[in-house]
Amino acid sequence: MSRRVLPVFTDDLDGSIIDDPNHSPTRLAIDGKELEIDLSAPNRDQLLAALAPYIENARRVTGTRRRRAAARPAAGRDKRLKIRQWAAANGYEVASRGRIAADIVDAYEAAR
Repeated sequence: MSRRVLPVFTDDLDGSIIDDPNHSPTRLAIDGKELEIDLSAPNRDQLLAALAPYIENARRVTGTRRRRAAARPAAGRDKRLKIRQWAAANGYEVASRGRIAADIVDAYEAAR
């Protein structure tokens, strides 16, 4: 017996099933962030209609190279512990292990 598994795409906006066999996600880029969203044809049309005036007046960007931000030196164990304690006391959500978000480190440094 053979089994055939088919993907089922759902609209990320309203949860409806996308029954187009040639469906591909809609890709967007804004403020340096590349995004992808699964939309049914009517929702995709609404998005494009809403963006049309902006797209018509925008410039196409080609041949750009992304620059990598300079890496920060890793904080020592004691400093990471102090940052975590400060963040928790000041309403930030921070895990007890792993990388500390740059915005939390920046806020900690600014508060010192």
